[in-house]
Amino acid sequence: MASAASSARFAMVAMTIAIAIAACGEKPPPPAAPPPAPTATQAAADPCRGDTERRAAVPELLRQGRLDRAVRAIGEADARCPSGAAATWTVLLDTLVELGRYREAIALADRFDPDGEKTADVRARIKALDVVFAGTDEAKAPMRKLFAEATKAVDSGDLATAEKKYVEAWAAWHPNGPALVGAGLAAKKRGDGIAAQPASARAGAVGSRAAHASTYLFSAVARAAASTA
Repeated sequence: MASAASSARFAMVAMTIAIAIAACGEKPPPPAAPPPAPTATQAAADPCRGDTERRAAVPELLRQGRLDRAVRAIGEADARCPSGAAATWTVLLDTLVELGRYREAIALADRFDPDGEKTADVRARIKALDVVFAGTDEAKAPMRKLFAEATKAVDSGDLATAEKKYVEAWAAWHPNGPALVGAGLAAKKRGDGIAAQPASARAGAVGSRAAHASTYLFSAVARAAASTA
């Protein structure tokens, strides 16, 4: 009897130990799931998310001469985050003027500077550039004189003077595609990175308000001419 009782106790202890070992060997619970990505509703609640990064890309677009793309980038940023428009409106204003989109530029200036105090120079620049020229020989005479001087400068190898005269010819009467092509090619031969320079920066080098002629057009026609060379 004693032996049977001992065997029973031994079996009970063995079973208890086995259960304890099995419990200790259970797999740990799985890790908590990561938080879900923001939903469309949450993103809509914060439309300015990433606004700084979007606007920070604009200077590089301008450096590359991609003025149209820079305007679109600012427009997209303004549409998503209107409160951030104040950070880039002056850049947008200058770029619109460079592209010859004067009506849009004036509307933008009126929106952010209705008194005209901060944008007086830009408004004067637009007034000087936004001119409709008569199609008469008399009206074209100053342009033709400057164009002839530019061509003569090219023939003599004076590319800096040629570029200056071509730009002044454009300002004297436009639209004037040949003058823009001439200016673009003269600058290209000089190794001048037109697309990387705003027209306002070129004003000092050319010494004339004519230098405000669209840098975008210069770079575009220069690339087009180079591609057909």
